[in-house]
Amino acid sequence: MNNVQYFTAGGIVMGRSSMRTIMIVFFLLLPLTQGNAEDCIGDCEEGDLPTQVDQSIDKVKPIATEGGAPRKFKSEVNEIPQNIVAQIKKYSWQESCPVPIDKLAYIELSYWGYDSKHHTGELIVKADIADEVVDAFKIMYENKFPIERMELIEKYKGSDDDSMDANNTSAFNCRPITDQPGTFSLHSYGTAIDINPVYNPYVKKDKVLPRRGKKYADRTTSHKGMIKEGDAVHRAFKKHGWTWGGTQDWLSKRCNLDYQHFQKEPAVPRECN
Repeated sequence: MNNVQYFTAGGIVMGRSSMRTIMIVFFLLLPLTQGNAEDCIGDCEEGDLPTQVDQSIDKVKPIATEGGAPRKFKSEVNEIPQNIVAQIKKYSWQESCPVPIDKLAYIELSYWGYDSKHHTGELIVKADIADEVVDAFKIMYENKFPIERMELIEKYKGSDDDSMDANNTSAFNCRPITDQPGTFSLHSYGTAIDINPVYNPYVKKDKVLPRRGKKYADRTTSHKGMIKEGDAVHRAFKKHGWTWGGTQDWLSKRCNLDYQHFQKEPAVPRECN
């Protein structure tokens, strides 16, 4: 056995000891042939990274998948379809409303659900701020802020109370300001949005709306879908000059806290009553 001979690809005859030496040198030099991660910084194609580098590093975990591809935020802004116009005229708009229907826009957009899945919701807003609304909800989606549902107020026959009680996120509804009959809410103009009302209730003294949101009036607690000052939701709307109803500044001017509410135009300060 000690006299075993090996033949190389070139036909050269080598003994066992010589072959062992060649193999040791080969394995010592192998790492040098693979290069370093720094070898192609700035010039790498996706498949050029060295084999010892974990190519999964820094990859963003997709929000959801469809056919194996990450679900991206999607939105469409259009004129209100005629079948929805008929519903609006029945439940949430009258001739006396401050904005004509043709000045409103119908938005379909992605949102991140309470079930951690991609959903498509509907909003109606004033047409000239539709792009701002889309951008704000895109930021919310990218931050995985959960929304339980996003349906038109017409599903609730124009009832703000029923919409809030369902924790529905909504925008346009031609109606008075809460506790101010005869004065149009900015929802009537399509320039206000209420988000997750149960977990972000309206609070005025002992009054909490919706009633099932009473325990969430305590903002020292946290819950899925809550909005807090300085969070991604607040920043997304503030970026476009919207006002949030959950600040002390709002409280001092309007005598309530409306945690669900964002509006484009600031309300005129009034005396508390």
